[in-house]
Amino acid sequence: MDDREDSVTPEAPSIAGILETVLYVADLDRAERFYIEVMGLRQIGKEPTRHVFFRVGSGVLLLFRADRTKKAGTL
Repeated sequence: MDDREDSVTPEAPSIAGILETVLYVADLDRAERFYIEVMGLRQIGKEPTRHVFFRVGSGVLLLFRADRTKKAGTL
Protein backbone atom coordinates (compact mmCIF):
# COMPACT_ATOMS: atom_id res chain seq x y z
CA MET A 1 0.00 0.00 0.00
CA ASP A 2 1.29 3.46 -0.93
CA ASP A 3 1.61 5.87 2.02
CA ARG A 4 0.30 8.71 -0.18
CA GLU A 5 -3.12 7.08 -0.35
CA ASP A 6 -3.59 7.72 3.38
CA SER A 7 -2.76 11.43 3.15
CA VAL A 8 -5.55 13.97 3.12
CA THR A 9 -5.61 16.35 0.17
CA PRO A 10 -7.03 19.77 1.02
CA GLU A 11 -9.97 20.88 -1.06
CA ALA A 12 -9.12 23.43 -3.75
CA PRO A 13 -10.56 26.91 -3.18
CA SER A 14 -13.61 27.90 -5.17
CA ILE A 15 -13.01 30.67 -7.71
CA ALA A 16 -15.97 33.02 -8.07
CA GLY A 17 -14.52 35.15 -10.87
CA ILE A 18 -11.63 37.21 -12.11
CA LEU A 19 -11.59 40.93 -11.35
CA GLU A 20 -8.89 42.05 -13.78
CA THR A 21 -6.91 40.56 -16.63
CA VAL A 22 -3.86 42.32 -18.06
CA LEU A 23 -2.48 41.89 -21.57
CA TYR A 24 0.63 43.61 -22.87
CA VAL A 25 0.36 44.53 -26.55
CA ALA A 26 2.79 45.90 -29.13
CA ASP A 27 0.17 47.84 -31.13
CA LEU A 28 -2.34 49.49 -28.80
CA ASP A 29 -4.49 51.03 -31.56
CA ARG A 30 -4.84 47.72 -33.38
CA ALA A 31 -5.66 45.85 -30.16
CA GLU A 32 -8.21 48.53 -29.20
CA ARG A 33 -9.98 48.21 -32.57
CA PHE A 34 -10.04 44.41 -32.24
CA TYR A 35 -11.63 44.40 -28.79
CA ILE A 36 -14.21 47.02 -29.82
CA GLU A 37 -15.06 45.91 -33.37
CA VAL A 38 -14.59 42.14 -33.19
CA MET A 39 -15.21 41.31 -29.53
CA GLY A 40 -17.81 44.04 -28.93
CA LEU A 41 -16.33 45.19 -25.62
CA ARG A 42 -17.18 48.55 -24.06
CA GLN A 43 -14.20 50.82 -23.47
CA ILE A 44 -14.14 52.32 -19.97
CA GLY A 45 -10.80 54.11 -19.91
CA LYS A 46 -7.89 55.15 -22.07
CA GLU A 47 -4.61 56.99 -21.93
CA PRO A 48 -3.48 57.33 -25.56
CA THR A 49 -0.18 55.61 -26.36
CA ARG A 50 -0.13 53.89 -22.94
CA HIS A 51 -3.23 51.81 -22.07
CA VAL A 52 -6.91 51.12 -22.74
CA PHE A 53 -9.42 49.40 -20.44
CA PHE A 54 -12.58 47.43 -21.28
CA ARG A 55 -15.53 46.12 -19.26
CA VAL A 56 -15.92 42.33 -19.50
CA GLY A 57 -18.96 41.28 -17.47
CA SER A 58 -18.15 42.17 -13.87
CA GLY A 59 -14.41 42.27 -14.62
CA VAL A 60 -12.01 44.49 -16.53
CA LEU A 61 -9.60 43.77 -19.37
CA LEU A 62 -6.54 46.04 -19.19
CA LEU A 63 -4.39 46.43 -22.31
CA PHE A 64 -0.99 48.02 -21.78
CA ARG A 65 1.39 48.99 -24.55
CA ALA A 66 4.40 46.87 -23.64
CA ASP A 67 7.18 49.30 -24.55
CA ARG A 68 5.54 52.23 -22.72
CA THR A 69 4.91 50.16 -19.60
CA LYS A 70 8.53 48.99 -19.46
CA LYS A 71 9.76 52.60 -19.63
CA ALA A 72 7.27 53.89 -17.04
CA GLY A 73 9.45 52.97 -14.07
CA THR A 74 12.41 54.90 -15.44
CA LEU A 75 10.66 58.23 -16.04
